[in-house]
Amino acid sequence: MASNKIASDFVNTLTGPQATNDESKSGMWKDMYSKLRKNKKDLRNGYAFGKKPPKYKAQPPSQPPVSTVMPSTSSSSSKSKSPASSATSNSKTAASVTAIKLFQNSDTQTDDDVKKDTDTTDDCIMGLALACIIILPLAIIFVLVGMATPFWYQTGTGNLGLFQMCYTTSSGSCESANSFLSSVSTTAQQTWRVVSSLSVAGTSLFIVALIFLCLYMSCKRIDNKKICCGVVICFMLILAAGCIISGVSLAVSLYLQIGNNYSLDWSFYLTAIGGGVGFIAFVLFAIHVCFLVID
Repeated sequence: MASNKIASDFVNTLTGPQATNDESKSGMWKDMYSKLRKNKKDLRNGYAFGKKPPKYKAQPPSQPPVSTVMPSTSSSSSKSKSPASSATSNSKTAASVTAIKLFQNSDTQTDDDVKKDTDTTDDCIMGLALACIIILPLAIIFVLVGMATPFWYQTGTGNLGLFQMCYTTSSGSCESANSFLSSVSTTAQQTWRVVSSLSVAGTSLFIVALIFLCLYMSCKRIDNKKICCGVVICFMLILAAGCIISGVSLAVSLYLQIGNNYSLDWSFYLTAIGGGVGFIAFVLFAIHVCFLVID
């Protein structure tokens, strides 16, 4: 019995520490296992060993790739629908292209119409200036011929002009108009001088205006200088026409005073026509200048 007790004590002494070691080892493995589980849980919750992870932006979920292989039924249906869809898209494309072409054509036609209207207006404006440059020389010719010929008044004994009196007697002599009119009356002589002076001034202004008008037409650029030149030409034309018409009016008033045995002759009418033509030239050119100022 004693030997058995001693044997059992010896066995206990041998196995006791070993069991303690096993328990300590099992406890250690349990602790490590619990720590691992805790770390896995932290990782799943976004933590690593008690520390918060750095902030980051989540990437958008990637779209799954579209499979190119389709089932036979869907491929057949897509094949059956593709001609209709392509025809519809083609019709829409053709309609859009047609609409764009129509818009471009209408826009082009509008631009062409505006350009044609502008060209027509410019042609009309230049036509007025050309008409003035054609009419003005006619006025100058009429006035010069009327001034140079002694057929303003038919006196019965001769023909009176602005500068001379030509008798119709057998001698056919001519003398100064002032000497003839001095024998009629002093008022007639002074009036005739004014008539001749106005006629000369009007003709000179017509000639100067014609020269300026030629220079004006030679300048193609339209600017303020050209418009000012046009205004000056208008002023000269109206002044020249006014001088001629005033002289003709004074000649008519003198005719009414001393015209018992007198009659108006063709030189007077030709000068009056020249003054009227010059006034028409002024009107045309004034309209031309007004159009230039408006444009």
